[in-house]
Formats: sequence, structure tokens, C-alpha cells
Amino acid sequence: MERPSPEDEEIMRKLREDARYFIERIFSIVDQSGKEVPFIFNSAQAHFYENRTARDMIVKSRKEGFSSVILAIIIHALIFRPNANAAIVSFTDEATEKLLKRAEYYLKTAKIPIRYKPTKSGIKLLDSNSELYIGTAGSRSFGRGDDLIILHLSESAHYANDEMMTGVQEALIKDAPTWMVEETTARGAGTPFHTRWLRAVRKESSAKAHFYGWFWDKLNRIKGAVAFAMTDAEKALKEALSLDWEQMAWYRWKPSDMLDPNLMPQENPSTWEEAFLASGSMLFDWIALKRCEDNALKPKWKGNILDAGSKIDIVADPKGPLEIYLTPSERTKYIIVADAGLGVVGGANSAADVYDVRTWEQVAQWAGNHADPEEFGDILMRLGVFYGWAVIAVENNYPGNATLQRLSAASYPNIYDAPEEPGDELGFKTTEKSRGQYVTDGRTAVKDGSLKINSIASLNEMRTFVLHANGKTAAQEGCLQDRVIVACKAANILKTMHVEPEIARVDFKEVMGFRKRQGRGPSGGNYKQGVV
Repeated sequence: MERPSPEDEEIMRKLREDARYFIERIFSIVDQSGKEVPFIFNSAQAHFYENRTARDMIVKSRKEGFSSVILAIIIHALIFRPNANAAIVSFTDEATEKLLKRAEYYLKTAKIPIRYKPTKSGIKLLDSNSELYIGTAGSRSFGRGDDLIILHLSESAHYANDEMMTGVQEALIKDAPTWMVEETTARGAGTPFHTRWLRAVRKESSAKAHFYGWFWDKLNRIKGAVAFAMTDAEKALKEALSLDWEQMAWYRWKPSDMLDPNLMPQENPSTWEEAFLASGSMLFDWIALKRCEDNALKPKWKGNILDAGSKIDIVADPKGPLEIYLTPSERTKYIIVADAGLGVVGGANSAADVYDVRTWEQVAQWAGNHADPEEFGDILMRLGVFYGWAVIAVENNYPGNATLQRLSAASYPNIYDAPEEPGDELGFKTTEKSRGQYVTDGRTAVKDGSLKINSIASLNEMRTFVLHANGKTAAQEGCLQDRVIVACKAANILKTMHVEPEIARVDFKEVMGFRKRQGRGPSGGNYKQGVV
């Protein structure tokens, strides 16, 4: 038998090692006009192929071709990897059947002979003895007990629950290279997928987040379109995404071609934030939020703020409620703006931001739901002392009134009193009118950059804080807004503080109600009365 030439050996190596090289030369697809054509990657597919990792999450616009390309990559892997298994979980039985037919089409029309046979739950590659399983998300037992090298979760944001997905994920083998990829159109915020996505965006998980908006599709344009007058929002979008006039013309036209134009952001999103808008419209400017995130400081410390007797200690804890971005400076005046929750697990968070009065930069944030309103007052005082007796501003509506009572009882010296409110009640009162005003102030301050947010959690809450159809501003269902409210009220207060407040730096022990220590031990003894 004639020995293969070096050129043939190089081709075989590339066919084996480079899935894109193999797919574009061996597989065919049916394009949107119904013609059978070679499977040449589009720009979105090519970009993802070059940037994929061992664990990927894709949020996409409609008809980007990701299920097609991922299926082709999986089949390539199974052809060249003996005795391997891969699984695809689809959203519906109809989608499962469609994927099975597409897999068979790739193999049947391949430019080289590939031996395979359909099975009860997928396709078996005969020469490699490898198998592809394709099932529906509603099946609880699908994939359990199998050793998988690849898991593809298609339209995973739309699964009824994650029970089956959790089980099939555990089937990925532990001692060999594996690939897990989720690709989906979004389905509102507050879902399990949205939570996983945010963790990937914040780099808190091993998954890499990939977003592909409508502008990746070369067909999403009106050919020959010329310049036209744009709204401010359209101008910002065109500049931010470097869009041409043909794309902008399509973007303006497309909602009129939809049965429900309100679904344009979800079906054809321009940003991943927009993709999760199941209802309502974003209030905070997404370009400003991205700028904030790009420039945000990483926390210097994360943990708990504790009373250590004669001083305030920060105890490191990666899961702690306190993040410190900038440590206190003696030359700087600070204000703490707080929103008290009830301290009920699963309820609204208590949240507090510390701001530099001069620069309007967020220097620290405390957020958690384990502190009741009085205990939250203790936490605020510790934070206030740590930041040079910072002014503390708390809402005097319920349950913030209990927090204020705690501050007053401890004689904390710098409690904010809203100057525009009558009477001698400390703090500030929130009404429907005042809430509308400080939300407006917050939006403006974030957009023009005067309020510098360092908390990624705050920015993510702003992304899901929307104007609802009833005219109310609030978080989407299943999402939080405590950090948003605190940031907005901070902007509202800071704009009135033209002169930095005088802060009396009173003796720590006297003001906080401490007495002399008693006893000795590993802790150095205890105070008879400890407020902080």
C-alpha cells in the first residue's frame, strides 16, 4: 500500500485536531433559502469557536446558529475519540427530534463515509464506538449514570427546573478533558439561569460568559439604507457597537415586524443586560453601567466588621457581607447611606454604602439579610467609626425607624437629618414622590459619571431595575433592588452637600457607651456594655 504523502498526513492531522477545519470541509447544512451548502462558520460561530473554554455559557439573539455548530463540534469529537459519550439536553420534544434529524443529516451528507446507526436515544458512531445522546429537559433520568465527555444544554434558560440538568452534569467524567456548554435566549431575570449567568459575568464561577446580539447576524440589515435622523438612544447604540446605517435601519424596522414589539429586547438584544428584560424597560443607561464596571475597583477586603473592644476589626471572609474598596483617610469626610431590611432569611437585604463626600466614590458596601433592624444599627455604627465618624443616613420609615432608634440610643454623633423635612425626626422619609426624585437623581449621577460605583452587585441590580407597564420603578420579579435604592438616595443627598459637614471626632469609648474591661482571657476580657 502506498505511503501517504506528507501533505496528506498534514491534512489528516488537521481533520482530526481542528474541528472547524473538519466541519467546513466535510459537513453540509441547509441555509435559510433552503439550499444545501458547505458548513462555513458565520462570524458569531467563528468567534465562539476561537474563544470557547471547558465551561461556556452563551446568551444569544435568535437564529445565530449555535445549536448547529455545537452539534457539529460534538460529532467531530465523537468520530475521533473512541468509547466516548456526549449528551445534548433540549428544551422540548420537538427540538430534540430536530437535533436528531440534523445530526443524521451531517453524517448522511458528509464528504467522507462515516458509519453510524440511530439508537433509541441518539446516534452511535460505529468506528469509534462512541455515542451521542439527545434528550428533553423534562426527562428526570436522561443522562444519569453515563460517563460524558461533552454536555450541551440547549435553551437552558427555558427549562422548567434544574433537577435533570444537575443530574446529567454530574455524569461528566472527572479525570479527563470535558466540555460543558449552555446556549440560550434569555427568559427574564431572577431565573436560575440568570443567577448562573451573573456569576459567570462576575467571574465567580468556572464558566465563561459569551454574548452574541442581533448585530452578529449579517442578514440583520436593510441593504442600501442611508443616514437618517436618530434618537439619542439610537445614537448611543450606534456609537457603542460601531453599527452601520444598514444595521441601524434594520434595528428600527424590526419591532414593527414582530407580533409583540415589546419583546424586541429579549428576542433581539443589543446587550446581555437587555436580553434578560422579560418586561419593562431598563432605567439605568447600559453604556454608563458598562463604563462603571470597567473602571470599578476590586475589593481590598471582604469580610465582617466586628467590635474588638478598643477598636473596630475587619475579619476576612470571602462570603462576608462587607466589601471595602478604599480604606479610610483622615483627610476625607464620608457619608453612609443605608436601607434597613427586616433581617428575615429570603427577604430584602439590609444595605449600606459608604461614599467619599467630595468625590462621590463608593468606598465600601455592606449588604446582607441576617441582621435585624437594631443589629443593623450596630453594624452601621461600626462602619461609621471605621470611616472617621461618618455621617449615617437612614430612612425613618419602618423598619428603618428601629435602626435610627438604635443609633440615637447609643448617642452616635453624626446622624443625618433631612434638611427639607419638617419636624425634628432624624433620618429621611421616603414617599412615592421623594422616591421618584431620588431614583431620577441616581440615574442621572450614574449616567454622567458623577457617582462612581465600585460594587459589581450594585451594577447588576441596576441592570434589572426597570420601568414597569404600570409606571412604577422597581426590580424585575425575582431580582433585588436594595443596593439600587441606597445608591440613588446617596446621589440625592450628596448633591445637596455643597460643603463637607463638620464631623466631631468624639472619644470612641465615651460616645459608644463602653465601660472598662473586666476579666482576662484569650479575648482580653469583655465590656460590660457593648453597642458597636
